[in-house]
Amino acid sequence: MFFFCFGQALVADASNTPVITVDIGGFNSQSFSEPTSVSCPTGVNAGSTAGCISIGWMSQYFGAIYQYGVGLAAILAAVMVMIGGFVWLTSAGSPDRVGTAKELIVGALLGLFLALFSYLILYTINPELIKNKPVVVTSVAALDIQCCQQADGSYAYETASEKKCKSGGVPEATADNCKSKQVLCEEKGGIYASAVSSDQSGLESQCKVECATRLRGNMASVEKDKEYPSAGCCLCDIKSTAYGCCFKTDLSKTEVKEYLGCQTAKSCIGTFGIGIYFKEIEDKNECESACKKQ
Repeated sequence: MFFFCFGQALVADASNTPVITVDIGGFNSQSFSEPTSVSCPTGVNAGSTAGCISIGWMSQYFGAIYQYGVGLAAILAAVMVMIGGFVWLTSAGSPDRVGTAKELIVGALLGLFLALFSYLILYTINPELIKNKPVVVTSVAALDIQCCQQADGSYAYETASEKKCKSGGVPEATADNCKSKQVLCEEKGGIYASAVSSDQSGLESQCKVECATRLRGNMASVEKDKEYPSAGCCLCDIKSTAYGCCFKTDLSKTEVKEYLGCQTAKSCIGTFGIGIYFKEIEDKNECESACKKQ
């Protein structure tokens, strides 16, 4: 019972009180005090904007177990004394049975003594052991993720405190410099693609295929990648009448993450944007069942 209850208590978040499945005597989940924000001890969390939290339910929980354990020990000791007395009364003068009865009675009384005087024993060893102090833990400051320029001129996401990057610069106003070319392209509603050949016609041909197969539309224009001539952002003219499955995928569109329902291609791409894959279904009545099989 002890380990079962203890396991239930430990699953609670530090900012909440736990839920006890089995009450300990008259002690239940409503008996816990709520965690409170307190000043951190000297030297703890220095230089951080995060404070400390006082969690009282742990000490209250162990206190309840101790009180319940003392009461249970007293009951068990009384039972063992009665059993020892019964064995003694029915021993008929047998030295072995009398010895057994004495062992039961002495053992029960010794255990009861230790349980009742454990408070005094612990206080003698160290007075701090019996103080029902709350546990004080440091709270974690919220992380502010910003796009920062690195020493080599590149950009990367990092935690920025007080609007300053670790590299010493100021966080970018927008995160576009930290986003991949694929993400920037998909934010425009396009598809980032690459062709085998580096000429314009090869990329345009690839874009036509991508627009037709992924979005069921025609290619509207191509924004060529200045760094990689064989790649670019394919902007498609989506057929507003195309109807089918709308899926949320990973950025590579190789794994379906979430099914977003049956809708038009224009609604699917225009509403959700990044990481979207659309599959046209000719029969609208069969759309739901067909999509769920994907």
